[in-house]
Amino acid sequence: MARPAFFGYDRPPRHGARCRTVAVPLRNGMHLVADLTLPGPGDEPDQGLFPGLVAHYTPYGRAQRRPEAAWWAARGYAVLVCDIRGTGDSPGMFPGCLSAGENEDNEDVVEWLAAQPFCTGRVVQYGQSYGGMAALRVASRQPPHLVAIAPQETYSSYYRHTAFPGGIPAGAGRNWADGVPTYTGGKVSASFQKELWAVHPLIDEFWHQVDIDTKYASIAVPALCCGGWLDVFREGTVENHIGLGERSFLVMGPWPHGPLDRMDLEPLPLGAVLAFFDRHCTGDGWDEGAGAPLPAARVMSYELPRPASRGWAELDGFPPTDASELDLALCTRGRLADEPGDGGTASFVTDPFDGPAALVFGPDATFPDDAGVDQHERDAQRLGFETGPLENDVTVVGAARVRLRATLSQPDASFVARLMDYSPDGRAQEITVGYLRASHRAGHDRVVAVREGEPTDYSMTLQPVHWRLRAGHRLRVSLCAGDVPALMPDTPEGTVTVAVGQGGSRLQVPVVIG
Repeated sequence: MARPAFFGYDRPPRHGARCRTVAVPLRNGMHLVADLTLPGPGDEPDQGLFPGLVAHYTPYGRAQRRPEAAWWAARGYAVLVCDIRGTGDSPGMFPGCLSAGENEDNEDVVEWLAAQPFCTGRVVQYGQSYGGMAALRVASRQPPHLVAIAPQETYSSYYRHTAFPGGIPAGAGRNWADGVPTYTGGKVSASFQKELWAVHPLIDEFWHQVDIDTKYASIAVPALCCGGWLDVFREGTVENHIGLGERSFLVMGPWPHGPLDRMDLEPLPLGAVLAFFDRHCTGDGWDEGAGAPLPAARVMSYELPRPASRGWAELDGFPPTDASELDLALCTRGRLADEPGDGGTASFVTDPFDGPAALVFGPDATFPDDAGVDQHERDAQRLGFETGPLENDVTVVGAARVRLRATLSQPDASFVARLMDYSPDGRAQEITVGYLRASHRAGHDRVVAVREGEPTDYSMTLQPVHWRLRAGHRLRVSLCAGDVPALMPDTPEGTVTVAVGQGGSRLQVPVVIG
């Protein structure tokens, strides 16, 4: 289908933009330095009351957001962009990792903006990546004057999506804080993360405070959750939408990690976020956004892969109600089939340096549907199971699961499961991937020792996706023990023996046929 209609929403700018630096007081006696951009080109702001917008509450520096703030101010919003505690011009120590104190500061910022004489008392907040996570977290504190949020590219669990995916120490993304400018004029060292992660290798109270999936019941305001199918946080964005229930709309585009309004393909216009906020900010003396549209469906999703995509789809949920489960057995001779056939085993030797990885940070990141990225040569070295040529188009829409029955020759292992799309000419593209540390099979809050030589059941949930395999293509699941650079190469060496056929391992995939 064509681009979602609400992407085309905009209002002509009726104001100029006037920016000044302010100090926002905090309850602890400290302050944050912020840019306050108000509607009005001169020394004084335009007369009237305006809704407040806290934009991109992140540690990366407020200056880069000034043009964006001016865009919002021209459309009648009072915009506040802060240097958070210990970064840029705001004093204190950067706590890192979205601390409780930083969350409290964010609440003070919302309420300070709402109390200003130029504000209607209605405040919204949005941001990308760190800023999107901050918007969700501050909403969980229920500031009285926060009426809506629009988080973009967010984890739901910092533990599972950044620090220990599947319980395995992460590789890529570990040094994200190296670029944060501190109040003292230096840069944040990423060592603080490594030290924290060494102290907290399992989910505990520290992670409960950091994570978002522990806070859904406390988030009462409407949310427009936006992310990309090629983003490192695609799983988190979808989980946040599902966790918020009817309070949330979801937009998932063909995007890697980065500013969504600047993407090369199908960018998310600022006007789409404007429509959502206008809908929740009218009244109290401000009606410029009266009649703004909401998304036409609960989920707006762009189907992969490019460039053969059918484009945007309106879904009633994720997965949609018309999806069914394709339940396939991992069979002997590398088959993936409805009927398991005779029981047997297949094995692979663990290689912690397997790669290349998809969905990673950095300039060398690769993505599942990058044009020209053919992974069949590397994938052929993994233990794989595949269907015959598909008779009809099959769209994977949701999160697949691998139910693995396996025996280890070593005390632990890192399981990596890749869902692959093989075209008739043999070209392979990665659809999605999932991870699990064998000793975390009962959850990430405890370690359950592996009994070497004993068959054990494992359940792996792969990252969600919206991907169409065309008729004639083959669906394959590939098993290995590494995904560098997404994961640290620290799995013990050994052999994994997988039970296949009758009573063995299975792949369950949410699909729409045709």
